[in-house]
Amino acid sequence: MEKSRNSSNHVDLVVNEDNNTKLLRAQAHIWNHIFNFINSMSLKCAVELGIPDIINNHGKPMTISQLTLALLINKNKSHCLYRLMRLLTHSGFFALEKIKIKGEEEEEGYVITEASKLLLKDNPMSVTPLLLVLLDPTLTKPYDVLSTWFRNDDSTPFVTTNGMAIWDYYSHEPKLAQSFNEAMASDARLVTSVLIEKCKGVFEGVDSLVDVGGGTGTVAKSIAITFPQIQCSVLDLPHVVAGLQGEKNLNFIAGDMFVEWILHDWSDENSVKILKKCKEAITKSGKKIGKVVVIDMIIENEKGEIDDESYETQLFMNMRMILVSGRERNEKELSKLFKDAGFSHYKITPILAKVLVPFYPLVGRLRYDNGGRLEINCNLEGVLFMVAETESVMDDLVGCAPTVELLKLTPFIDRSAGVSSFSLLAAQIGGGLESDVAELKVPEFGDVEQGYSSNSYNRLHKHWKLTVRGTNIYRRISIMEKSRNSSSHVDLVVNEDNNTKLLRAQAHIWNHIFNFINSMSLKCAVELGIPDIVNNHGKPMTISQLTLALPINKNKSHCLYRLMRLLTHSGFFALEKTEIKGEEEEEEGYVITEASKLLLKDNPMSVTPLLLVLLDPTLTKPYDVLSTWFRNDDSTPFVTTNGMAIWDYYSHEPKLAQSFNEAMASDARLVTSVLIEKCKGVFEGVDSLVDVGGGTGTVAKSIATTFPQIQCSVLDLPHVVAGLQGEKNLNFIAGNMFVEWILHDWSDENSVKILKKCKEAITKSGKKIGKVVVIDMIIENEKGEIDDESYETQLFMDMTMTLVSGQERNEKELSKLFKDAGFSHYKITPILGLRSLIEIYP
Repeated sequence: MEKSRNSSNHVDLVVNEDNNTKLLRAQAHIWNHIFNFINSMSLKCAVELGIPDIINNHGKPMTISQLTLALLINKNKSHCLYRLMRLLTHSGFFALEKIKIKGEEEEEGYVITEASKLLLKDNPMSVTPLLLVLLDPTLTKPYDVLSTWFRNDDSTPFVTTNGMAIWDYYSHEPKLAQSFNEAMASDARLVTSVLIEKCKGVFEGVDSLVDVGGGTGTVAKSIAITFPQIQCSVLDLPHVVAGLQGEKNLNFIAGDMFVEWILHDWSDENSVKILKKCKEAITKSGKKIGKVVVIDMIIENEKGEIDDESYETQLFMNMRMILVSGRERNEKELSKLFKDAGFSHYKITPILAKVLVPFYPLVGRLRYDNGGRLEINCNLEGVLFMVAETESVMDDLVGCAPTVELLKLTPFIDRSAGVSSFSLLAAQIGGGLESDVAELKVPEFGDVEQGYSSNSYNRLHKHWKLTVRGTNIYRRISIMEKSRNSSSHVDLVVNEDNNTKLLRAQAHIWNHIFNFINSMSLKCAVELGIPDIVNNHGKPMTISQLTLALPINKNKSHCLYRLMRLLTHSGFFALEKTEIKGEEEEEEGYVITEASKLLLKDNPMSVTPLLLVLLDPTLTKPYDVLSTWFRNDDSTPFVTTNGMAIWDYYSHEPKLAQSFNEAMASDARLVTSVLIEKCKGVFEGVDSLVDVGGGTGTVAKSIATTFPQIQCSVLDLPHVVAGLQGEKNLNFIAGNMFVEWILHDWSDENSVKILKKCKEAITKSGKKIGKVVVIDMIIENEKGEIDDESYETQLFMDMTMTLVSGQERNEKELSKLFKDAGFSHYKITPILGLRSLIEIYP
């Protein structure tokens, strides 16, 4: 629902969205995906600066000023550190808590979360080594050339950028290879801790094991220590195991096979060869019992068995495997591999993936928003878990009279501190009765039906169904956990143990590590012209039809499918059934969506020029050096990578400057169409206007055409307006000022100077009525007036502005600018999606 506000900031909800509203929403969605790479690079920056460790070692909530002093950074960049922390807090890597500073009022300070615990350097299961390897330019640069790779004959994008396969490259780069091995080892420690605790039965009857592709042996060593009866060995590439010594029962290869994260590195053909070798080794031992154990990702979207973030991460991982000619698979695809390799049957235990993500609202707390409405704050505070014990028997409780013994079994929840203090879900386990009852309650929230009794808590998590019903201000919640048969049994423990938290935190970190793939996949689709080809097809287009229509290497159609699957998940395409001539069954084909309509080349409001500019390596590379920039004296990360400010750089690169101007013009056309339709009143009584920083004049031209009584002019840098001719009423500067996307490009100091110049020009005319009109983004999370994706996009934009020493601001910060520039009052109209129209009066 689109929001409109009057001058008192009232929110009206309009249900019948018109075309402009759809366009603005689609534009915001595209922007979010363009800037997704900032999530990855901001997290990398925080790790390189050591922020998680510094906050953790502080021992209590750490204010931004304390963090600035503790970090080895340029102290003049504290405002940019705040913006980095705001994004990372939104992303769940830090949380804010109140803390009293000696002699001062309470302030907010940062604390670490479950996710950032896995970024601590001393944590043996730290994801930091993996993060630094995966976000090293060596592994991110290939995604910049995806569209080039799709067209050429190289086996992988890594070959396109580096001239050789990734494993060959690592064999020539011992430092990178060591980092990679450390990354695999840290991941293996977490996996092994869960594996050994939850899946001991897997190793029953096993007396020998080979970890194929086992790296430095982290998994095999843990198994060898826990199960001394098993003879273990590690098999991997020569440069990986060079110099490693076996010990005790980690010394030879025989019998059963253990393959950890190895199949996804290879094509189907090579995976079958590996599995056949494993089977051969098993049967050679002469034993009747033997098995291959694989730890790998299973893409399972068809069954809807995982949450959206986890599924997205699986799709990211699948795109990542393009670098090694590998792939992630679903169960059907894995089943075919096993069958082709000669195996008779298999069993899947998803114990390393199934966490309580679908239940995350219930481990949060209630709170009131600024409008006084109750909402769920998903802060992962946890559930209330209680054990009630009594020596009584059931006869003592017959009739449930309010006896002392019965009260012992009644849970007490302290609600004195207010609605935000107690958990939404309480779990009580009774002990000592003839028939123990497991009871789950949602205090003051809803009611629960339970259908399981057990004789001990240790069996609670098996074979049970739970339905939680409750109503909040947005929707009715109905959650049922599935019980499954032994072929793929899911264990669900209500009081989440440490391993479950770790796995969920790990999945969250992975998602943010791979967020850059969202940006680069979208860029690849635009460069290949996929939106136009699908649109021009006129009906749903199958993957085989798309492969034939695209100028790509036809042997890469399976990778095109993976690209399209990710982009469909992201909302840029949709699947519809279509009849294929001569075929009996219908197939699924791709169609464009509201978002991809704005990626069509002939669309006058196309976002494509902006996308290609913002995802050009010239503008993405600076985010690779964020931590370096925080430490040095350069004014922006762009200066760090290019040696000069962005506007100076563009003045020396006419081709890039032209692309940038086209990008601004395409964006301006969409903004202007909404502005003129929805905000005509803004221009009443206006007889002259200057578009400051107006580029090639797209906005000013539209206004001049629609309002012929207004004399318009464009003011911008010399290389931008060079050669442009005025026409009719687009010819001179006077009176009222129009500033589109200009204040966010500058620091507070320079923004005040710009506004003072505007005010001076207005008052010089001698007219009593005059105003400055600004179109800019207003970060408004405090009021909860925008959805989560839009707020995240605003934070991305704010980080983007570090490239030009600018920033996005909230209303309080803008208000201060206007006051400092000598203006008396202002009016905000948030009619432009992520941006608002602001009228400022002298």
